[in-house]
Amino acid sequence: MLPAALLVSRYVLPQVFRVVAQVPEVLQVGALAWCFSVAGLAGWMGLSREMGALVAGVAISTFPTPST
Repeated sequence: MLPAALLVSRYVLPQVFRVVAQVPEVLQVGALAWCFSVAGLAGWMGLSREMGALVAGVAISTFPTPST
């Protein structure tokens, strides 16, 4: 799960968040959706949801913050 989440966050999420970052509210919803998705995937795989949320947070923490 960890390699898949990191690969998606490396190649897919930057393009998604570049579009989403135009509206701060949508950016927050997108980040929460990513976190819940990875946590749910981890739970589905038999791992703890907390570990999935941690992986999602670590993966998304490398993105630059949008300037306001």
